[in-house]
Amino acid sequence: MINLKNQIHFCDIYEEVVDCFAENKPKFIKLFEEHINLKLLIPQSFYNAYYSPTGRPREYSLSSMLTALIVQKILGISEIQMFTNILNLSSELRALC
Repeated sequence: MINLKNQIHFCDIYEEVVDCFAENKPKFIKLFEEHINLKLLIPQSFYNAYYSPTGRPREYSLSSMLTALIVQKILGISEIQMFTNILNLSSELRALC
């Protein structure tokens, strides 16, 4: 059996993510962008319901909408209008969403 000297524990990863979330939100958002693919996490039934032909036409993709909502919660912004203004000012956040 191979003895790994640098074993990573889930607790260590969790603590690092919590610290990053609390102290460095731009880094946390960058990690989110690099490591989480929402398209793989969205169930097909939810995808079908979002794009159903009986609903209204969608200007933005489902993954883009979910990313925007997640970023809004990460940044702790409660008002949609304030979040829209922040997106208008930040090209990095606009590119992410």
